Amino acid sequence: MGTCKFIWAKSSQDPNDESWLPLDTHLHDTMMVSEYLWNEWVPEHTRAIITSGISGCKYAAIDILKFLSATHDIGKATPVFQRKSLVNNPNLHKKFIDNLKNAGLKCDNLLTDVNRLPHYLLSEIILERNDVPRDIAVIVGSHHGLTPTKQDLDDGYIDSYCAHTGFEDCDWVNVQDALFSYASDISNIDPKNLKDIRISQQSQILMSALVIMSDWISSNDQWFPLISNKYLTQYELKQRASSGWKYANVPRTWRIFPYDSSSIFLERFNHEPRPFQKKLIEIVSEMSDSGIIIVEAPMGEGKTEAALAAAEILSNKLGMGGIFFALPTQATANGIFPRIKRWVDSTTVDSKDTNSIFLAHGKSKFNKEYTSIKHIGYKESNTNVDGTVIHEWFTGKKKGLLSDFAIGTVDHVLMGGLKLKHLALRHLGLANKVVIIDECHAYDAYMGNFLVKIVEWLGSYHVPIIIMSATLYPSRRKELITAYLGKRTENIEDYKWETSTQYPVITITNGDSVKQYECESSKEPKNVSIVRIMNSELYDAIERASANGGHIGIFCNTVTKSQYVFNRMRELYPNDEIHLLHSKFISIDRSKKESDIITILSRKYRKCPPSRTFIIGTQVIEQSLDLDFDVIFSDLCPIDLLLQRIGRLHRHENIRPAGLENPICYVIDDKDGFDEGSEYVYGRYQLYNARLLMGDRIAIPTDIPKLVHSAYSDMPLDILDGVSEDYHESFLEMKKFKLEKEKNAGVFQIRDPWKGKNMVDWLKGNAQDDSAGNMAMATVRDTDESIEAILVIDNGDSTISPISDRTSIKLDTNKSIDEDIAFLLSGCKITLPRQFAGKRLGSTLSELSEMTSKHIPTSWKSNGWLKDELFLIAGLDCIMILNGIRMRYSSDEGLVVLSDEKI
Repeated sequence: MGTCKFIWAKSSQDPNDESWLPLDTHLHDTMMVSEYLWNEWVPEHTRAIITSGISGCKYAAIDILKFLSATHDIGKATPVFQRKSLVNNPNLHKKFIDNLKNAGLKCDNLLTDVNRLPHYLLSEIILERNDVPRDIAVIVGSHHGLTPTKQDLDDGYIDSYCAHTGFEDCDWVNVQDALFSYASDISNIDPKNLKDIRISQQSQILMSALVIMSDWISSNDQWFPLISNKYLTQYELKQRASSGWKYANVPRTWRIFPYDSSSIFLERFNHEPRPFQKKLIEIVSEMSDSGIIIVEAPMGEGKTEAALAAAEILSNKLGMGGIFFALPTQATANGIFPRIKRWVDSTTVDSKDTNSIFLAHGKSKFNKEYTSIKHIGYKESNTNVDGTVIHEWFTGKKKGLLSDFAIGTVDHVLMGGLKLKHLALRHLGLANKVVIIDECHAYDAYMGNFLVKIVEWLGSYHVPIIIMSATLYPSRRKELITAYLGKRTENIEDYKWETSTQYPVITITNGDSVKQYECESSKEPKNVSIVRIMNSELYDAIERASANGGHIGIFCNTVTKSQYVFNRMRELYPNDEIHLLHSKFISIDRSKKESDIITILSRKYRKCPPSRTFIIGTQVIEQSLDLDFDVIFSDLCPIDLLLQRIGRLHRHENIRPAGLENPICYVIDDKDGFDEGSEYVYGRYQLYNARLLMGDRIAIPTDIPKLVHSAYSDMPLDILDGVSEDYHESFLEMKKFKLEKEKNAGVFQIRDPWKGKNMVDWLKGNAQDDSAGNMAMATVRDTDESIEAILVIDNGDSTISPISDRTSIKLDTNKSIDEDIAFLLSGCKITLPRQFAGKRLGSTLSELSEMTSKHIPTSWKSNGWLKDELFLIAGLDCIMILNGIRMRYSSDEGLVVLSDEKI
C-alpha cells in the first residue's frame, strides 16, 4: 500500500491550501459512513427490502454495502484521473504529478475530454476484472448518479483508452489491485464468495443510493478533513469516522410514540374519528402486509387526518421511516404543512429525538412556518439539537426527499419515474416512507402516466401508498391497483372495479388480494341548485345574485378570462371589494393575495350583508384554499372539477344573505360550442360530458360517484340529440389525445421494475435538467406551471428594481448582494405561461440564461436566495419580451400576455 498513499481522492479548492485526501482514507471514510447509515438511519422496512433482494451469498446486506462503499472510487487510481487538471490549485496538481513519477507510475498521456473515462465507470471495470459479478459492480459504476450503458462497458471502448486507464500497465494494475485487496480486507469480504451472488434491480438501486449518500457525507471536508499524506492507523481511521458521523448529526430513523388504535385520533387530533376515519383505522390495523390504499371521500370529510393516522399505524407495523405527503399545488402544500408538523411532533417517542422535515417546492423559503424551524447547518455545531429540524444536508432537489418527513408538490413523486441523474436517491427517499398522494383527481393523462409508473416501482419496493380523492373514476383506480401489484395480479380478476353506490369507499390491497369497504358519511347531503347561463348573461346574473350582498366566487378556466372578468367587474362595481387570484402573480403578491382571501372569507373577518365581496380566480381557488362562498359562478369544466368547485360553496356554517340561504352554482355555458380557452385546457369530450350530466340539482356527496363514473367510463354517454356526431368525434379525439399524452410521457420514463436484471441502461437517454429543476418538473407536469424566473425592472442606469416596488439596486459586480435585498428579489419569482413550455422550453431557458448573464452580477449567484435563479428583465413600463412574446406585469392583474397567443 506504500505507493497507494500517493493516490489522491479529494483536494482543496483554495489556491493557497495544498491539503488533500489519500484515496485509501476516503474509501475507509465512506465505508464507515455506510455502516453508520445502515445501522442508525435506514428504516427497518428498507433494510428488509434490500436484504430480500440478495441471494446466492453468505454475506449479509451490510457486508456487501460496506464492500461497495470501500471500492466505489477505485477508478480514481488511474492515469486519467490522477493527472486531472486542478484549475484552482496548479501547485497541488504539480505535486501530484511529481509524486506519481517518483513512484514510477506513468501519467504522461493527457486525455482532452476526461468525461470519456469517468472514474466511476473505471471502478466498475476494475471490480469486474477481479471477478466481482456485474450485479454488484454496477452499483459502484452508478454512484455518480447515471447508470452505465452496455456501450460504456464494451471491451473495445475501454481498450481504446488503455494508456489512460493503466489497465495494460502492470505498475498501475498493481496499485489498483492493492486498493481492491485493501477494500476487501477492511469490509471483511472475500471476493471469491461473491461469484454466485444475485441482487435484484430494486436492491441495486437502493444500495446505489446508500453508496451515493455515504460518498457525499464522507466528502464533506468539514466533517472529514483533508489530511494530505499523513498516515493513520486503523484505530485513528475509526475515530475519524466516528467524529465525522457525530458532527454530521444524521437523524436516527423515526421512532414512533406507542399508540392505541382505538384512541389514536383523540390523542393526535383532539377529537373522536368520524365514521369514515374510524373505518380506515380498523382496516389498516388489520392489514398483514404493505399495500395501496385508495380513499374516496367527499370534500371536508377529514381525509388528511385519516391518512396520517393510517400512515402512523402502517409505519409502526412495517418499520417505515417517515412519510411523504404529496399535493397538487404549492398552496395546498403550504396549507397542510403546519398540520403535519404538529402530527410529527406528537408521534415522536423521545423529545430529544431529532427528526428531519422538508417542504418540497420551489417557494418553501417564503413559508414562515417552515423557515422558523430549527436548522442544523454545516458550519455551526450540530450537537445538542433535538425535535423536528431542517437538516441542511437533507434539503434541495436531490436530497430533500431523504428527510424523514417531506411535504410537497406531487412532482417530487412523479419524477421517480423519470430518467434523471441521481434518481436512485429519490427512490430511496420514497422507499423509506409511507407515501400519501392527495387530490389524485387533479392529475391529467400525462401526469397520470407518470403516477402509474412510480406506483409500479413503489409496489415493487412494497412501499405502502395512500391515495386520496373526492372524485376518482373506476378506470384510474384499477390502473393504480394493477400497477402496484405488478406481476401479482392473478387473484384480482373477479374484483368488481365499479364502486358500489355507497360513498365514501375505501379500496385496499393486502398482499395479493384486493378488497373494498363501504363507509358511512358524516354529513347530510347538500342539494345544490344548478343554473345554466350564457356568457352574455354573466354580469346580469351576478347583479341579481349579489343584490343583498354576499361572498361571491367566480371560477374561470383560463388566466386570460379571469383577468378580463376582473377588469370588467372593477368597472361595474368600483365601490365593492374585488380580488383576483391565479397562478401568474409573483410569489410576494400571490402569497399576500392567498392570505388576504382566506382572511376575508374566514368567520372572524367575514363581512355581513349587504356588503359584497367578489373573488375571481382560476383553478388555484378550486383546489388550493379552504374557501366558503355564498354563491359561485363557474365556467363549464369537467364534472369532477365542477364538483371540486361546488365543494367551496356553503362549505361551513355561516350566515347567508337573503336569497342565498340555499347553495346555488351558476354554470357559464354557451351551448353553441365551447369557449376556446376551456376547450384547449380540458378538451371537448369532458366538457360535453359535464354539459350532458348536469341536471338542475346535484346532491353532495350522494351524486359524486355516479357523475364521475359516468363521465369517465370507457364508453361515451348514450345520447340521441343533434350533437351526437360531434360528441362521438370528441370521444375519439380524447382517446387519441390520451394515447399521445401517454406516449409523450413515456419518452423519458424508466423501464418497468420487472424488466432488466441490473442497473445497466436503466437511465440510458436520460432527461436533461437545469440547476433549479425547472426542466424536470416541466417534463412530468406538461402544464403551464413549468418555468420560473425572477421579474425585475431595468432602470437603465446600472440599477435594477424588483417588480414588487421601485427599490433601486446597484449592479455592482465586485460586491455580494445584501441578504435582505436578495430575499426581496427572490420574492419576485413568477411562473411563466404555457407558451414557454413544450417545444419552446429549451429556447426559453436559453434566452433567460442569456438575459441573466447579461444583467445580473456573477457575485450575486453565490447568495442562497438567488443561487441557480433565472431573471426576466422588464422595462420601466413593466413590459417585457421573451421568446417573441410581449407581456406586462401589475400587482392587480398579474402577468398579462399582450400578444395574440392564449395562456
